[in-house]
Amino acid sequence: MLRRTVAAACKSKSLQTCFSRSYRVTPHLFNVTTDKSIQATLARLPTLAQSGNVQYDKIINQHHDFISETSDKNEIDQMYDLSNELLKLIITDQSLSSEQKNKYLNLLIEKFTKFDYSVFATVSRKLDMSNLSLESIIEVIKYNPGRVNSSWELFKKFKGTPANDELHIQVLKKLINGDKMEIQDGNVALDLNKAKSVLEVYLLLKDKSLLDDATKKRFITEFIKLDLAKAITIIETSSELIEEILNESKDLKNSDHFYLYASLKEEERQLSASLLKKLLNPISNLQMVKLEESENFKALLEGQPLYLGDHTPASSTQEIIDQITKLETDQDDQSTRKDILKSLGFHSRDMEGAIEKFDKFQTKVPESSRELNELRSIASLIFVHECIESNKSDLLQFAEVLIPQSPLPPASNLASLILYHGWFGNGEKALDIYNKSLNLFMSKPGESSEEKNVFIEKEDAESRGKLIHALVLSTLLTGDLELAQFIKSKCKENNLLDSPSEIRMNESFKAYGELVENSKSDMVLIREGMRKAMLQSIREMAP
Repeated sequence: MLRRTVAAACKSKSLQTCFSRSYRVTPHLFNVTTDKSIQATLARLPTLAQSGNVQYDKIINQHHDFISETSDKNEIDQMYDLSNELLKLIITDQSLSSEQKNKYLNLLIEKFTKFDYSVFATVSRKLDMSNLSLESIIEVIKYNPGRVNSSWELFKKFKGTPANDELHIQVLKKLINGDKMEIQDGNVALDLNKAKSVLEVYLLLKDKSLLDDATKKRFITEFIKLDLAKAITIIETSSELIEEILNESKDLKNSDHFYLYASLKEEERQLSASLLKKLLNPISNLQMVKLEESENFKALLEGQPLYLGDHTPASSTQEIIDQITKLETDQDDQSTRKDILKSLGFHSRDMEGAIEKFDKFQTKVPESSRELNELRSIASLIFVHECIESNKSDLLQFAEVLIPQSPLPPASNLASLILYHGWFGNGEKALDIYNKSLNLFMSKPGESSEEKNVFIEKEDAESRGKLIHALVLSTLLTGDLELAQFIKSKCKENNLLDSPSEIRMNESFKAYGELVENSKSDMVLIREGMRKAMLQSIREMAP
């Protein structure tokens, strides 16, 4: 009975229409559990579109999550087709408001660009750039291969975007590490313009700890190559990163060491003994010179306010020595003891501190040992150095007492006495010390080569070179270039000079010539220039 009633009713046009409408408003919706393949979704989209119930966000998120989990290449290859079909549906869907269309178009970019960058290129033609979401911009920068626009160029296009650390991190990574195409072409080295961009974005970061160590390391090393080391003091670095850079980098300047140390956060300044040793000498040496800003650094700072802290080589050196003392590294390590002594005496000119350390250090080594002789030799050189530096002769007695006598007085110390007497105008005394000292490092009459091994002969040649060089410098101080050249010529003729000593002497003659020319033969300026040459020679002779 019911069947007949229904059949009869179906002949009614109004009831048929009702059934038809009922069917359309209850479509088979997109199944987020079973419809995982893009091919299945593409096949179903026309039906979903006809129903007027396309669940854009669920479709996009479902395929994003599935591909993220599986990395299915076939699915990735079809990503563009899916995004293109969804794009057509979204822009023609009259049931969507402008805000909803922007939302779904951004979602396409946010979720699919990582798999296929052409998705952004396609969608962006239908989406005003001013309507890009922050998440879309981040994804676009992150996955931009750099074929058409560099990531920096894109970032500049999105200039109105609100400040955001995640975005700035992505831009920094691309600037520092390069876009995909730059990496493939081997064109990733920073130039000055890129360095300016890096600095500009880095200064926008609120939380600078978000920058990963690998990118930070490249940031630092590239800036050092561009002679922009001073700028790295704004980067918050760790002691581990600094040590890694020091171990891997070659040809670092003393100033590079200083700026690396200055870049350490205050709480990171408790350094390992090995790192302290690497930093001490280079930074200590800077106390004797004025740190100059490179032309690149001046260009970098155009229009960029930058606070670089108030660290100085002197304060940093003292911090490092204090830490070494605290760690008691100087108790067991002879090279560290020598470095501290030279740092205090030569570079800081802290005679009181140097004497105090010497008194302490000499109790740590056996009497008559090589280590003790080296400490005494350095201490003696420090006293001579200070005499010439301060132009006061009253410390000579301490220098002479400290010179080790066994097995032989070191040539370094004897040469320093030649320089001392030359500086204070006693040329005869300087020549007398030279003549007596030279005989100590000559083969004795009748001594065969078997009795004197190659190593000792090499040491003797180096020792003679130090003595001859000291006499030449003392002679140049008087302005007698001809005599200085004669001394060198005769020593070479008599096979007293080894090759390294001759090279060093030639450099001194060249420097003297430039000094005379630049000072316009002003004897006051020449004397001051020669003082620097003598002091440098003393420092270089220290064991």
